[in-house]
Amino acid sequence: MVGNVWEWTQDCWHYNYDGAPVDGSAWTDGGDCSKHVDRGGSYVSSPDNIRSASRWGYPADGRFDSVSFRLARTLEP
Repeated sequence: MVGNVWEWTQDCWHYNYDGAPVDGSAWTDGGDCSKHVDRGGSYVSSPDNIRSASRWGYPADGRFDSVSFRLARTLEP
């Protein structure tokens, strides 16, 4: 769902993926936790930012009309 709004994640901002969890869990230790990772681009992004791999660190207390979040849960089979 890229290109609608930046997807705000639980991950603290890290410059790269060195030391990131390999199990898909949120990366909440180390890094700059005053910022969180936003992914995917938004309707106001340039074309090169509208992709899943696009990521930025935004202030955790920031408010932007082009940033939102997605709720998800695991369903038991």
